[in-house]
Amino acid sequence: MFELAVVLGVLVAIVRRVDLLALAELRFRGLWFCVPAFAIKVLVLVLGAVGSPFIIAYGMWLDLAVMLILLGLLAANLHLPGMPVLLVGLLANLLVIGLNGGRMPVTAAALAATNQPALVAMIQANEDPGHALAGANTHLVWLADWIPLNPLNRNVFSPGDVVAALGLAITVGFSAPPRRRSALARRAAVR
Repeated sequence: MFELAVVLGVLVAIVRRVDLLALAELRFRGLWFCVPAFAIKVLVLVLGAVGSPFIIAYGMWLDLAVMLILLGLLAANLHLPGMPVLLVGLLANLLVIGLNGGRMPVTAAALAATNQPALVAMIQANEDPGHALAGANTHLVWLADWIPLNPLNRNVFSPGDVVAALGLAITVGFSAPPRRRSALARRAAVR
């Protein structure tokens, strides 16, 4: 979904006649926050995929650490368009995860729609460090992962993910100013 948000943002930037090289020159504050967040997330994904007892036991805390690091990155960049929207999406995810024991709840119906039986079995066996099956005791289930996007990437998303992706698209599409027309081009347009 976030890849699509970047593509949508680039399309918006093109329509706005933004010099796409200007996007590459954007100055993000605290970009170094991405390094530990990425390293921790890779650790959780790789070791979680092989059923590491450490990740099963502490993976939810590592995922929460990643979210807190990303909150710091977003807070440092609230001056950019879209970042406040992205922050709202991340806070919605953090809220539902925090209220549900440190794991993102995911609905059985959404999981079934992804057609990934191994993932379903892993979550049902409580072996996924970042997800738990939503049930009767799940808090704020409407903020959980319940939006399946099977044709795109066989994944399930939360409303917070959708809002965060929208914020990312806004950031990419509106952070760089449109190209200025030269005086010669303005005179030619008047004629």
